[in-house]
Amino acid sequence: MLNRDSILKAKDLKTIELEVKEWGGTIKLQTMTGHDRQEYYKTTAGKDGPKNVMEALIIACAVDDAGKPLFTSADITELSKKSAIAISRVFESAAELNGLTQKAVDDIAGE
Repeated sequence: MLNRDSILKAKDLKTIELEVKEWGGTIKLQTMTGHDRQEYYKTTAGKDGPKNVMEALIIACAVDDAGKPLFTSADITELSKKSAIAISRVFESAAELNGLTQKAVDDIAGE
């Protein structure tokens, strides 16, 4: 039976690598923590509807080799100027990695 310590010490963040040809290499994506997911929802919630859903998920999941975030929320505008094909591919991988079902993604996007 799990106890508090075993749960809190569990290494439960999965990491994958994804080739992004448009960007000239591989990006590392990591599952979000519960806190990260809440921040993601806050970031994408706009008074006029969801905003920057794809870019915000990339920001929440892209990490370096040490597991530190590659981007901050300040990078969202610059990231949104990158290839839509690349953004979509990275977003889809990050969504799958984080168990975001199509329905959840649609709900976030307001579709």
